[in-house]
Amino acid sequence: MNRFLINCAWDIMDLGKANHVDNSVARDMFVENLATYGTDAFPNYPGADVDYAALSAAWKVLSDSEKADAKIACANFMRDCYDAISETRRVGSPAKFYDIAAHYELPPEEERPTYLLFPHAWDIWDKAEADGTDLITAQKAYVETLEGWGNLSEAQQADEEAWFALKVAPYDKGLQYARLTDDRALFEAVLASR
Repeated sequence: MNRFLINCAWDIMDLGKANHVDNSVARDMFVENLATYGTDAFPNYPGADVDYAALSAAWKVLSDSEKADAKIACANFMRDCYDAISETRRVGSPAKFYDIAAHYELPPEEERPTYLLFPHAWDIWDKAEADGTDLITAQKAYVETLEGWGNLSEAQQADEEAWFALKVAPYDKGLQYARLTDDRALFEAVLASR
């Protein structure tokens, strides 16, 4: 679990309060500040009293998968500990807040899906956009050249297609967000959690 954003959670919540947005939006605004600090694109969302120069430099050296892990860990922390951290903010106790954060542990990570199509879902989405088709049509065309697809039994292929239709094809908002931000690691993390 990457704790980068959990360690900034108090400041993220300050940013959310200053901008009248919920925690998930505040986290994304904070990350945007980190990602664009020092550039002309820096939005400078107010509210977080942090050293953006230092934090931005540390954020920018993380890999895409580390950034995705940090975003997911922070979202889980804010969800799982919502009542306790809200109380610490109400009484103005950053020390208690960070004590909760320091002791926060995620439940054991669920295994990623073992479907053959799982690591190809991003590429299938690319194909759908390039061809101007829906995801199911793109998936059917994609598997025609997918190595290993022909080795699956008809039942296994049907199972793969059913998983894809249920988990990928509905254009989940989390998957869409990952695509909009060109974040494949986040896309796969969201898909693994569905």
